[in-house]
Amino acid sequence: MGQEDINMVMISLIILLLAAFICFFKLISAPNIVVRIVSVDALGLMLVIILALIAVVMDAVYIIDIAIVYSVLMFVDILVLANYFEKRMISE
Repeated sequence: MGQEDINMVMISLIILLLAAFICFFKLISAPNIVVRIVSVDALGLMLVIILALIAVVMDAVYIIDIAIVYSVLMFVDILVLANYFEKRMISE
């Protein structure tokens, strides 16, 4: 990996970290639980992308495996929360 590629990855990481701070601020100041769930999901997605970028820079395949497992867990988490809120809305 050349120096230009590493610079581009570093710029991408900085942009992702800025977006994560914005998303974290939204998580703290969210008016309701649904917005907080979406913020947590967005933070998780950014974490997966950061892990993938780090894996590319370090040439470490095991970090990609960790990112895949984490994204599957995030998907299951969203399904469980959506099911919970759907049942909650029906009962109200």
